[in-house]
Amino acid sequence: MQAEADEPAAQSAQSKANAVDEDNSADDPASAPDDLTDVPAVVVADADVRARPGLAWPIIERLSAGEETVVLNAAGSWYRIVFGDGRSGWMLAGALDLGAVEHRDILERQAPLIIAEWRNVEYGVMGQSADATEVRLYRTVDFQSEIVSAPKGEVALLAEDITLDDLPVLISDETVVFPGDDFRAGQGKILPRADEWIWLPWGWLLAHNEEFIWQWRPESDELELIRRPPGLARLSPDGRHLAVIEYEDYVGRDYRFVDLHIIPLDGSQAWSLRELMSRSANGSVAEQRLVYTPNHLLWSSNSRSVLLTHQLRHDALSIAAVFLHPSGDAKLLTFKGVPGCHVNPWRSWWPPIHLRNSEETIVAVGIYCDESAGHQAGYLVYDEDGVFDRLVPLPDADAELDRDLELLRSAQDGAELGHELEIHWSPGRQRGLVVDYTTQGFWLYEAETHKVRPVIQENGFFGILPDDARTVRWDVYWLRDSRVAVLARRGYDATLGRLVIDVDTAMGVSFERGSVANWSCSRSGSWRTDGKLFLSTFNAYVGWGLDDEGRWIDGLSVANDAFAQLVLSRLDGSLAGMLRMPSWKWSAPLHIGEWSPSGEWLAIGGHRQPGLCAFGS
Repeated sequence: MQAEADEPAAQSAQSKANAVDEDNSADDPASAPDDLTDVPAVVVADADVRARPGLAWPIIERLSAGEETVVLNAAGSWYRIVFGDGRSGWMLAGALDLGAVEHRDILERQAPLIIAEWRNVEYGVMGQSADATEVRLYRTVDFQSEIVSAPKGEVALLAEDITLDDLPVLISDETVVFPGDDFRAGQGKILPRADEWIWLPWGWLLAHNEEFIWQWRPESDELELIRRPPGLARLSPDGRHLAVIEYEDYVGRDYRFVDLHIIPLDGSQAWSLRELMSRSANGSVAEQRLVYTPNHLLWSSNSRSVLLTHQLRHDALSIAAVFLHPSGDAKLLTFKGVPGCHVNPWRSWWPPIHLRNSEETIVAVGIYCDESAGHQAGYLVYDEDGVFDRLVPLPDADAELDRDLELLRSAQDGAELGHELEIHWSPGRQRGLVVDYTTQGFWLYEAETHKVRPVIQENGFFGILPDDARTVRWDVYWLRDSRVAVLARRGYDATLGRLVIDVDTAMGVSFERGSVANWSCSRSGSWRTDGKLFLSTFNAYVGWGLDDEGRWIDGLSVANDAFAQLVLSRLDGSLAGMLRMPSWKWSAPLHIGEWSPSGEWLAIGGHRQPGLCAFGS
């Protein structure tokens, strides 16, 4: 820490001229004489003091509301304070009341950059591994940034205010499994890197990368590796099959399609799309090439069909789907016979393959019909034998919304609602979260009592919706019918707010996530099965939250890329844990987190499934 951190606060901010600390002036001659230091402050709400400015850093103390402290300087939205017997640490600015002093009046000084020495070379420090055995270091070689991992016992940390054990966890390219509520270094089990992974219903972790399919069994800590064929691959949602695209690399982003293989993971006979096509009227695919998008290989939600989007040389789209019959056989589905209609895998408002939950149909494929067919959108529905049955139009969204609004206004206290509403239903439609743009607030609808109630916002974060709230996208995450979390974002940019609502009490609280965070371009939030923890991922882009030297506000060195933050929140809004991970530049994090079925474990790793915006993966 800086020199004044080791001394009790001796000055009071009686005047701006007397408040300038001599150490600060010496270190920062450009400081304006009215930059205040040693400003008396009062804690306004119970808050944590951390080793450095950033939620990922360890907590060194917790101060109670009403306690007095002294602010030495600011770093973004953090204050460096002196408390107790002269110790120093960092606290979020919102937890302190500085009286008449404004935040802009406080001396801005970033935390010192953290440097380490390894094998006689100096590196910037990113963090430590989940199992606490390695230190993640950063350097630039030939104008290219890289993160290297060094054994902790071989690294000398040059910083004086922290130790190696204080460093936050940085997930690299491996897969990590943590206890379901603990992100501390040393708690993580490091597993092989994964391009895609899923928790199986019985609690095993199934994953694959370019070389292997692997399973991790938590009860025995056993890891099984099985070599797999090369090519882009997708696991079926039930974890019983792996679909692998075999291709030859062309120049740039074009890939010559060779074949699609469906591999049962129980060791039974695999299927080949080329073989199925040779037995059908579709003919050869030898001259077709793969579309460069993560949406070119999709499984249906019931794991019974896989859709391949490929492209002819004249750039026309072509679709093939393999249907897995209950008998164990495979069949090629065709998409012909509907005049003026075509299948489009990039239509974002319906899934290309979608399961219709009815006895007479097994799979439905999204289709869009042009003007000659009345701009109709719907599903091509196939029966149990994979034979085309009929075209089912999409439901009229406007009519459904009108019915919902009529239901809300007929409820008890529904007359209090404004004229412009948006509703987000729980999975069982027993509860609904209502965004009211007229009254600028949230309401809860309860089907059992047929009434609406305003959401009481305990800490006032969502007290009033922003003026441009109609341009905001509300990402709503229900845990059955009991709890709901809300994340608000404007387009793909900065997150505007976050709120956890207890549906029984209609009480809402905002949760901590730090100041250096942006929302990724996809939904990425989930509840633990017991409903006590909420997981959310924020994407920090290059240049956001960095100082002029290209480092985090908390002093960690950064590579020339983006980094994501995975935040674990309690129901009272407090932070249970936080991790940092590499991210796809200007897009989604390359890692996501998901709890095991029991909630006992939390897996974090690479995921290339469709819809995560990591184009070209």
